[in-house]
Amino acid sequence: MSRPEHGLGQMTYTRQDLMGWWHKAARELSPADLSWENRDHLRGRCTIILSDGEVTKPEEPYSKQALIDEFGLQPRDLRALDAHILDVRPSLLVCKRSILLCTPICRAVISHDRIVLFGDDPTRLPLCSEEEQDELVEAIIEISDHLDVIARSTLGEGPAGKAPFEFRALESLLLLTVRGFKIVSSNLEARVHKIIPQLRFGVSPAELKELLESKRTIEDCLYSGRALQTAVSAVLGEDEDLVGMYLTDKFNKIPRDVEDHQTAELLLEYYERRLDESNEAAVRMSSLLSDIDSNISLVLASTRVKLQNLELQTAITTLALGAGTALAGFFGMNLVSGYENHPVAFYYAVGAGVGSMAAIMLIGWARLVRARRSQLFLGNSLREREHHRMSAIRASKRRERRLERLGCDAVAAKEANEEPLGTKKNGTEM
Repeated sequence: MSRPEHGLGQMTYTRQDLMGWWHKAARELSPADLSWENRDHLRGRCTIILSDGEVTKPEEPYSKQALIDEFGLQPRDLRALDAHILDVRPSLLVCKRSILLCTPICRAVISHDRIVLFGDDPTRLPLCSEEEQDELVEAIIEISDHLDVIARSTLGEGPAGKAPFEFRALESLLLLTVRGFKIVSSNLEARVHKIIPQLRFGVSPAELKELLESKRTIEDCLYSGRALQTAVSAVLGEDEDLVGMYLTDKFNKIPRDVEDHQTAELLLEYYERRLDESNEAAVRMSSLLSDIDSNISLVLASTRVKLQNLELQTAITTLALGAGTALAGFFGMNLVSGYENHPVAFYYAVGAGVGSMAAIMLIGWARLVRARRSQLFLGNSLREREHHRMSAIRASKRRERRLERLGCDAVAAKEANEEPLGTKKNGTEM
């Protein structure tokens, strides 16, 4: 038996078709699959930001082994850095000599004196241009310098008043990520609230497309926001990871107690709370879009039912007219029937035609009304029947309790009436 030919554009419906498609695609080997060039390097634009604000852009791709040796990463930690930024799951990992942060806008490795920022691959659907990537770097440097000024004004001048570079770098990246998330959510909320008043006058394909795009976007934002919040919460739950975030103290070999991590905990707690607020706003917007989708579905379903009723009414009318037309056609044939000269045959024929049409109309409308009631009001009738049944049960129970109460009262009265007689009898005997 010949098997169906599987093409890449053909939809698979069974597991056998899927496995056949997979097998065919695996046999089609291309020269690009045999090319191992840049397999041990990270693809994408790389930017290094030093603690003094100096920015360097290496021309050669960053070696994976060099990254592991320099920052104390594990090979499994490179999964997030090596994937395309569209496929990156937000994560926050504390390694031996670095902090690895992956968000929807950046992938970065933070050490005690530098940030290695990995952009997207220009050859694989770039998210931004090189100029926009440079603007992101400038924003990171500006926020880091501002945080350093705030720390010096709070704690004083000198080494003791200088905020660790790793915390300033981490807060800069988290601040940009949360700010972008909040702006996107606010824009989507304004976009949806602008469409909602227009739905009162009708639903157009453009508005449906706009709502669908908004729903997909808010779901993507919610997925990324929840993943990043989960990653931050996981680090907050481990004292070893919180202490491990003090990379400058590690580099200077300054011992730190396992519970001495107040600065790192306050930093992550603040952004975990902001992420939670943004996620809650996204959840509310997603619920609103789901409600709008349900309402639109109900409106469309109601319109579809009305069109079906109109179609049925038209079909019934057409059937009735067809009966009259058939009778007229019988008498319209050029054949001799003997009724041509009958004085009242015309009235009989007209009456029979009109009567047949009226009978078909009445039967059709009666069946349509009966079917409509049985389908549309079946739930209401069942609920009413259940309500009447429960009411009857409650009334029966009340009647039984009343009868029991009356019976108890009658027994008590009887006993009360018998007690004086017994007392009198006993007194007489005495």
